[in-house]
Amino acid sequence: VLREAVEKAQKLGKDGSDVSEQIGIGALKWNDLKRDPVADIVFDWDDMLSMDGNSGPYVQYTYARTQSILAKVESIHSEFRIQDLELNKEELEILRKLQYFPEVVSFASDNLSTSVLCNYLYELSKEFNLFYEKHRILNIEDENTKSFRIELTAAVGQVIKNGLTLLGISSPQKI
Repeated sequence: VLREAVEKAQKLGKDGSDVSEQIGIGALKWNDLKRDPVADIVFDWDDMLSMDGNSGPYVQYTYARTQSILAKVESIHSEFRIQDLELNKEELEILRKLQYFPEVVSFASDNLSTSVLCNYLYELSKEFNLFYEKHRILNIEDENTKSFRIELTAAVGQVIKNGLTLLGISSPQKI
């Protein structure tokens, strides 16, 4: 099953055997961990390896996207003035979501429920990808907004990486 997962990840066009292995094995782990412990496990390769929806590759891809953005930044300055920003709906949603990470981890641990953490990471990924589709991060003139968005991207990437690490799933830098 592990070998087949890696082969299927390679067929998705993912470069490099290491990345294919991280995606394939991550997809299998995510498929099991995202489910409520009392629910039946459904084994569907298309669902597991989907780059859309609640799947390991989708969350891994979101992490890789944050790292790709950050790689284009010469240096990260956290010198923005939040009081001078007019945050849009998507930025506010991401900030709200980020603040709950410690509580989600604690709840998941106390209740032995990895599905809670998986659902959180999936929702955070969805929020970030929606933000990414609607708003520029790097190519904007307002340096204050640009600095904030870079920091927001870095925070999302760090939380996703931390969450995936807790689940035993790799966070590839590039996909």
